[in-house]
Amino acid sequence: DPVPHSLAISGRVQGLIDVPIILWSVDPTSGKVMSGERMRDGILRTVHDGCIILLHDTSKANLQAAVESIDAMLAEGYQFVTVEELFRLKGQEPQAGQIYHKLSGPTVEAYFDESNLSEHWAYEDILAVQEAGIMEGDEEGFRPNRGMTRAEVMTVLHRLAGKPECETAVPFQDVKKNDWYEEAVAWAVEEGITSGISATTFYPQGYVTKEQFYTFFARFLEAMEAELPTTETAAVAGDEDAADWAKAPIAALRAQGFVSREEVARFAPKSGMTRAEAAEMIGWYLGAKNTDEKSGQLTVESGQ
Repeated sequence: DPVPHSLAISGRVQGLIDVPIILWSVDPTSGKVMSGERMRDGILRTVHDGCIILLHDTSKANLQAAVESIDAMLAEGYQFVTVEELFRLKGQEPQAGQIYHKLSGPTVEAYFDESNLSEHWAYEDILAVQEAGIMEGDEEGFRPNRGMTRAEVMTVLHRLAGKPECETAVPFQDVKKNDWYEEAVAWAVEEGITSGISATTFYPQGYVTKEQFYTFFARFLEAMEAELPTTETAAVAGDEDAADWAKAPIAALRAQGFVSREEVARFAPKSGMTRAEAAEMIGWYLGAKNTDEKSGQLTVESGQ
């Protein structure tokens, strides 16, 4: 069962507990000290894949904030499960006496030695997106196994589109003028690639799952009126596990021939999208759009 707070557990006490210790990573606090709107915004700013959310039921403000937050997160593609089911989905076995406040998702980066980048499975795609100026590294390198934030995804797609100018005003309160991703987000809104997680919230630092990235990319192809070769690529095992709003975009990309080399056997739509996987899809697009064989325009009418 949840315990009050991790700081309240001494090492000695922890050693005496013979069951897993489940805490929470998102706490919107009580409606007695904070407005419902602030609680809702606090949840949406801090929620992430694998987090454990504590929702107080001490006031009507709490309940209203919970309902609004849950609706926004469901619309964004989050799935609500029990803690037991969360462990199962993440492939982890809870250990007695261990403290858990989240189960790592897209925000956790598996280390990769950049000196061996040429040995990475997506190396050719990484080179392609770097040479095209679509994706860049930082002082630590390309970091292929790091997740992609929503701000980064829109920036990458904006570059892939040629960085067109946009006159649409950003409707989101958490995207400020002169933020490095402001123009890209405005463009993505104008093109129908994103509508945010609510009318006023974009959540730029939130990490995207694969089903979310596939949906954004399918919408990008539609916005660009991309004409790519159609194939008879079959669905991949795991496609059926995607949220309903993501199934059409995933199927559309399969119809265009995209299957990740890392997920030929099984697709994990709820897992985080890494920079390497994004580079692979973009590399596929750059190659496919230059082929002489062209067919019908990709159309995606549903999604998130």
